[in-house]
Amino acid sequence: MKTREEDYAAFEQLMNREKVYLEKDLTFEGICRRIGTRKDALESVLLEELGMRGDAILDKYRETTVP
Repeated sequence: MKTREEDYAAFEQLMNREKVYLEKDLTFEGICRRIGTRKDALESVLLEELGMRGDAILDKYRETTVP
């Protein structure tokens, strides 16, 4: 089982390097499946680190990158 830090690092990589948020149909749940972690586990880390839920973070990335 991965650690919280590994889940967070995997989330950061998917969002910042791979830019998965550009995939219109991708949900936060889909991101969790790619990482191989439970939604509630990753959401807990994101709330602690960023103060936002996963879906809100995904929406924020999408809002800030709209051409």
